Amino acid sequence: MSEKLKIALFMRASTNKQTTQGKMKQASRSGKVSARPISDENDLPLQKRKCMEYIAGRADWEFTELEYIEAGVSGFHTHTSKRTGLNRAFEDAKKGLFDILLVYKLDRIGRRSTESLNHAIRFLRHCRIWVV
Repeated sequence: MSEKLKIALFMRASTNKQTTQGKMKQASRSGKVSARPISDENDLPLQKRKCMEYIAGRADWEFTELEYIEAGVSGFHTHTSKRTGLNRAFEDAKKGLFDILLVYKLDRIGRRSTESLNHAIRFLRHCRIWVV
């Protein structure tokens, strides 16, 4: 039997509104309902649940308990040098702490497609880590 691949998670919510706690705080403060419905699409608990389901469907994958979370961090406005979760993931990848960095969607790494792809390539080229 071959060794299982070690999986780490990277999750990001662009604004506090995208976190469950932030949504509840916003609603209780304003008492208003947004004209644009708040989507759970990028909610951190949803991201984790979907990633864990994905891992569970693969017999050769094992979750390492490593999670890199950026809550309330804009992937569009925040320079990558200031992205502590992403930078921590890269440093741990260089140490070989995991084989695959799993993200719910590629835009969780960055809002610009080219930037997200460049980061995925950086993980692969410098750390031999796949971003899935």
